[in-house]
Amino acid sequence: MFYGKTAEAETFPDALAFMNQFMTWAQENTAWSMLLFMSVFIPPTWLLFRHAPRHPRHNLPEGFFIQVFMASLSLFIDTFAQLTVLWLNILFPICCIATYRQLFGYGWWGTLWRFSLCVVIGFGLVISVFIAGAVWFNARTLWG
Repeated sequence: MFYGKTAEAETFPDALAFMNQFMTWAQENTAWSMLLFMSVFIPPTWLLFRHAPRHPRHNLPEGFFIQVFMASLSLFIDTFAQLTVLWLNILFPICCIATYRQLFGYGWWGTLWRFSLCVVIGFGLVISVFIAGAVWFNARTLWG
């Protein structure tokens, strides 16, 4: 039906303009963009850490405050890295693992594999949202 149209290499200037505008907003509003990005990790954290030894009744509002703390920690590390002209952003995953270990009471390996799975699920959610947005935009452009 749309064989010729889908075979062409098309660019969608509206989608690219939106992405450019979003990235500009994210760079100008670092705290809000970090909080928005970290909120993606609320459901995976809840799923993987809800039966923790230290905190067995973990719920989604508590997960929100944990991610606010993680976003603040990331901004602190980023600010310190910019002030000292050092590349310290590599410390953020280590700080996250240490924080999750302290909050939920698992050992290092239990926290490490749960955190790694949270990252994979979180990035999978982000990628699936981008793919769904691209499909929606392409369907709207092709059939709209």
